[in-house]
Amino acid sequence: MKLPFLDKDGTKIYYVSERALNPDSRETIVFIHTNISDHTIYDSIVSRLRVNYHTVLYDLRGYGKSDRGDAAFSFDTYVDDLRFLIDSLDLGPVYLVSMGFSSLIALQYTQEHEDMVKKNVLISMVFFPEESVSSVRRHRRQLLLGGRSRPLGDYITKMSTVLKPEHEGYKKLRHLIWNVDFSLYEKIMEFTISTDPTPYMRAIRTPSFVLSGEKEALFPTNLLAFNAIYLKRFQYAVILNASSFIMLDQPDLTASMIEAFLRSAPEEIHTQDEFVDFMHESVRRYSRDIYLEGKNQQNVNTIHVDL
Repeated sequence: MKLPFLDKDGTKIYYVSERALNPDSRETIVFIHTNISDHTIYDSIVSRLRVNYHTVLYDLRGYGKSDRGDAAFSFDTYVDDLRFLIDSLDLGPVYLVSMGFSSLIALQYTQEHEDMVKKNVLISMVFFPEESVSSVRRHRRQLLLGGRSRPLGDYITKMSTVLKPEHEGYKKLRHLIWNVDFSLYEKIMEFTISTDPTPYMRAIRTPSFVLSGEKEALFPTNLLAFNAIYLKRFQYAVILNASSFIMLDQPDLTASMIEAFLRSAPEEIHTQDEFVDFMHESVRRYSRDIYLEGKNQQNVNTIHVDL
């Protein structure tokens, strides 16, 4: 059987495209996986969402069945790969579902091609506070000491799901992580750490849904809730009894919440009332200013001592 690939300047990008079970469906969801898995991480929710939506999943370059490519590449390369996929398959305006690192891809693509994105679903959106960057780098390097990828793989699996080791979902996640090229993982982590999502978030007006697990360890719910206010049109929700991989921990709830958001009319996000719309924007800006004031005050109160 011939596998479906797109050829982008000699680099093969693997994708899976399936029609909706509902013959009247005209809408498409494109799923973008994170930097420690491949497209199959979404299997448990795609089977539910495919009832009413055409679905397209693909492996990021260097992951799954996609080539890494010979040339040096950057974060912008991954954004352009998404553009190439959507254009090549002639998908038209789509819904984007992304997670972790790929939420940055989705945000930048949306900023550059806002007319091609109906709505964004951002799962466990990455947002590294500036003061944590050096600690994250050091922690990852220690776990990869001597080129050993398994300690990091085991650590990430344990921290990213509430499932027990004997659960099939846990085994799947561990298998996916163990099969990641960790030299590529290091490169992608550097993209992730050094990319600030706020300029993209400020620039777009596309309705966005920020989703995270109640037990998310790296990007706790309060951090994501505060930073979501940079988005002009957003909803935020927490999935109970779930960690980073909410699609494994709570697949039914995750799928139903995503579908409810996609099916809601844009007007339902902002009531079509001049006063209510004004108040919503005023409160959003006020919340953002309070958050920034708190961050600035924290910096003022911090004492640095060099011994």
